[in-house]
Formats: sequence, C-alpha cells, structure tokens
Amino acid sequence: GWADRAAVWLLKGLTLYLGASILTLPFINSLWLGEIPLLALFQVPKLDLAGWFRVDVIMPIIRVLGMSAGSFSPDYIAARPYGLLLAYLLPALAVVGALWVCRATARPTRRWLLVLLAVGVLDYCFVMLFAAGPPGLTIH
Repeated sequence: GWADRAAVWLLKGLTLYLGASILTLPFINSLWLGEIPLLALFQVPKLDLAGWFRVDVIMPIIRVLGMSAGSFSPDYIAARPYGLLLAYLLPALAVVGALWVCRATARPTRRWLLVLLAVGVLDYCFVMLFAAGPPGLTIH
C-alpha cells in the first residue's frame, strides 16, 4: 500500500544520504569554499547530534558511573564512539518504530531497511576511521 511505497522512498533517501557520507569521507579535505570544507557538510546532521549526545548525555553518565578521568578532555575522548553510536541508533529506532506504526512491512520495505542498517553500520565505521581527518581538520 501507500505506507510501503512511502517507506521505501524514505529508506532509499536515508541510504543515499549515508552512502554519500561514506563516499565523501575519504575526500573531506579536497574541496573548500573559503574556510568551509564542502564535503564535510554531509557529516553535519549526524555529527551535530553525536556531539550533543557526547557532551550532554554520555559524559554525565561517565561521571555518574565513576568512570570519569577527572577532567574534560579524557572524558570527551572516551565518550566519542558512544555519542556517535547514539546518533545512529536512535534515528534508526525511530524509523523502525514509524514503519511498525504505519504497518509498512512489505518485502521491499524490509529489504531496504536491511540495506539502510548495513550502510549505517558501514558509515559509522567510516566516520570512526576518518573523523580525525588530515592535520588541521577534525570532524568528530
């Protein structure tokens, strides 16, 4: 039905976004407009969310659990993968929840959901690998 068609378009769009993110990461320092690395713009939506999770969610949890190193920088570094993971995981859960609520469960929808999840895992790994970037450019 209409829910499955809309869901497939949504899943394809999100997969395209994450695919573009993966493809541009290795070249992030190649194209600049003044002081703006243009290919880094693909990273902004997820990395802004990841940064918020990192500082406002994960770092306080580190402190509450008694795992804090006692200063900002070591805790900030330790929180990096977890903040990024939440930035992928929570929107993915929202998409799955929306598909469930709309009862979008046809085969193409399930197939595209699996493709999206696989590309999301790959993108997470690429961001963790390339985020330090070349000297003078750090994206996460």
